Amino acid sequence: MNRTTCVWLLALLTILTTSVARSAAVPQSEAADTQVSSVPPAPTGLTATAGEARITLSWSAATDAASYNVYRRMESSNDAVQVAAGIAVSTFVDRDVTNGTTYYYWVQASSDGATSTLSNRASASLQLPQLPQPSASAAPQNLTRSAGDAVAAQPQPPRPQAPVHATPATVAAVSPQLQMSAPVSPVPTIDAPPPVVVNAPAVTLMAPPAAPVVVTEPVPSTLAARA
Repeated sequence: MNRTTCVWLLALLTILTTSVARSAAVPQSEAADTQVSSVPPAPTGLTATAGEARITLSWSAATDAASYNVYRRMESSNDAVQVAAGIAVSTFVDRDVTNGTTYYYWVQASSDGATSTLSNRASASLQLPQLPQPSASAAPQNLTRSAGDAVAAQPQPPRPQAPVHATPATVAAVSPQLQMSAPVSPVPTIDAPPPVVVNAPAVTLMAPPAAPVVVTEPVPSTLAARA
């Protein structure tokens, strides 16, 4: 084997080695590209809206995302916890909330076991319900009441009242607007007769003269026999 043949053989071996190395490297590069392309992008446009005992989340769908995971952090905590997983739509309603608390949310896209980075943060607060306050303008102003107006009053304990005779004068004094179906007859006044004086003649009672009283003493029997 001469020198020229050796050179050709060495060149051929070099070419074969380079081709094999390139063939082995191409599948690895394609596998790396395939692995990178399977990771979905992070969702965008996340918003949180507070409602009655719930918070509704909404976001823009990520390309090639099969499902979504929702993370939440309370105002009093520094750690975010997963509150939902495998959501197939781009909305979520969180009902495990408490009034007077602020909540922070993130969404993560998932596809074939690969997960994206977290989305933008959205927050919402549930305020305590406010009791309606009466309006000052609704209160009536400058009220006047006449004698005949009926006014609703608070119940009062009964009080003794003097009897009132139903005469036209008293009815007019109590309520000038009171209309009576029949006239009120005046109370009749009965005049008492004058006292009767009986003049009886003076009677003098004279006692009869007293009869003399004779006292007869009994006579002893011995004396009577002697007589």
